[in-house]
Amino acid sequence: QLGHLLGLLVSKVILTAICRSSGQVGGLFAPSLFMGATIGGIFGRGLRDYAWSLPLALGTFTPFSVPATYAVAGMAACMASICGVPLTAVVLLLELAGGVSYGVGLPTVAAVG
Repeated sequence: QLGHLLGLLVSKVILTAICRSSGQVGGLFAPSLFMGATIGGIFGRGLRDYAWSLPLALGTFTPFSVPATYAVAGMAACMASICGVPLTAVVLLLELAGGVSYGVGLPTVAAVG
C-alpha cells in the first residue's frame, strides 16, 4: 500500500542520513536503489490506484505501465543522481530488470536523462 511505501521511504532517508553523518560505514549505493524503488513504486501505485480512469476520459485505451516499471525507472534515476553515474545506472538497471523485455528501457533512459 502507499502508506507502507511512504513510511519505508521516510525511515530509509532518515536512517541513511544518521548513518552518513555519524561516520559509520553504510554506503550510498544500496540506499539509493532502495529509495528510488520506493519513489517509483509510490508513483506507479498512485497512477494505478487513483488515475486509472484518466486514459478512458481522454479517449485513449493505452493504460499506464505496471508499477514495477516505475520502480525500475526510479531506481535508475535515483542511483544516477546520487552516485553520479547515469550511463552505468541505465545499463545496470536494464540488466537487473531481466534483459528479456526492453519495454522498461525508454522510461529508464528518460528518467535518468
